[in-house]
Amino acid sequence: GGGAEEEALEAAVEDAIEVRVELSRCCGGKVDLLFPFVRSPTRAKIKLDSEAMHSTLDEALGRQLVAALSALCNAGSADAQRLSAVDGCACCGGSAYALHVAFGGAITAIEFDASRAALLSENLSLLCSDGRAAAMAGDFCALWPQLAPTD
Repeated sequence: GGGAEEEALEAAVEDAIEVRVELSRCCGGKVDLLFPFVRSPTRAKIKLDSEAMHSTLDEALGRQLVAALSALCNAGSADAQRLSAVDGCACCGGSAYALHVAFGGAITAIEFDASRAALLSENLSLLCSDGRAAAMAGDFCALWPQLAPTD
């Protein structure tokens, strides 16, 4: 009866979880933990440096952030597909990627370190291939005034 059905269901769920874990760990290393839902061919090309290993917003938390931002936009009657955003401490692009998912406008990702900004630019070209996301090298506080909307 019900006991056998429950056991079969539990076994199927465990098998599905094992398959998901196997698929999400295909590239090896921290990139699998930070970007588990990015398709593996793309994920394999994402670059991380030592800073990114501990300061990048992971994709799972990014999805929660997107849900919260979407709810905030809905509460304020804002059309998220028309909004742009700035990530002022972008590192390798985890938060910028989440913002790209949440908003339909331009996403500007700023990284202070020039070599990390180059890495960020490469990652954004992989993760945000529609061209709406751009990386900038520099001090966010100094760049902020020129990023303000003009309309």
